[in-house]
Amino acid sequence: REREKRREEEEEEEEEEEEEEEEEEEEEEEEEEEEEEEEEEEEEEEEEEENRQHLCRRVDWRRELHARAAEQGDGGVESDKATTAL
Repeated sequence: REREKRREEEEEEEEEEEEEEEEEEEEEEEEEEEEEEEEEEEEEEEEEEENRQHLCRRVDWRRELHARAAEQGDGGVESDKATTAL
């Protein structure tokens, strides 16, 4: 009976250890997924910021081009050609 009792206790301990290991693995996987999601969000935000800056530079460039064309008095023909090239 004592042997049986000890064996049962050992089996229970092993099961508990296995459950703990599984829980730890699941937690690690969840953490990894969260980190990946955060990285993806950061990359998307960086890309959006780069796009925004690029658009701002294009708008600034077009304004400058139109201003120069107005100063030169070509009626905006050259600036329209350059803008169309964009």
